[in-house]
Amino acid sequence: MIMVCTNAEPVRGESAPGGRLRSGVPPRRCGPARRRRSGRHEATGTTLEQRSEPHGRGAALVEAAIILPLMMTLAFGAIEYGLAFKESATVAQAARAGARIGSTMPRNDGYLAAARDAVTTAVSGLGHATPEELWVYKVAPGTDDSPIGGACATDCVVYEWNPATEQFGPAYAGDPWLGSEQNACIVSGDASVPERVGVQVTARHSFVTALFGGSRTLKSRAVMRLEPYVGEGACKP
Repeated sequence: MIMVCTNAEPVRGESAPGGRLRSGVPPRRCGPARRRRSGRHEATGTTLEQRSEPHGRGAALVEAAIILPLMMTLAFGAIEYGLAFKESATVAQAARAGARIGSTMPRNDGYLAAARDAVTTAVSGLGHATPEELWVYKVAPGTDDSPIGGACATDCVVYEWNPATEQFGPAYAGDPWLGSEQNACIVSGDASVPERVGVQVTARHSFVTALFGGSRTLKSRAVMRLEPYVGEGACKP
């Protein structure tokens, strides 16, 4: 047993250093030591901290199992939709490129092939998307960007993407808007002329992880007014 000595009430007669007696100095009183709580279990020899570690690890695993899938979904979602927005921007750029070159060739049937080639070059920058269709058409009067009748039927051609050659066409289907049918005149006070050419590009974007579906259709239209015709002959039919 461990004995511990403590000061008791002051008594007279205790010896001081040098053999002299001093009064008022409490003598030492000894007794059994009080056991300190160390947190150690007597039967197993383990501390409270050691016994609580498995419970702490289990709680951490449960939290990780709940949070990790959510964090991964957010991370992959940011990557997937970031790629989709990039591809969408490329499709929009391709449509603008086709409309721009087509508008610079009024009254010239070669504008169809020129617009097709410009779009083919622009879509070469697509990574996870595959081009599908290209429309080149006359924009219906009174609309922002729609072909006549809303579908590619009148004054509109469709080029299909050829995976083997990695280009649109060269053949097309539909009723072409011929250069000889275009009105590229400037008439004061008449906003309907020169007429407008429209280009629509459609592509299919494939998601990498398929967490948000297998694919998504990307479609963009661009419209530009024909440049005024200044060549030989009439500027309109």
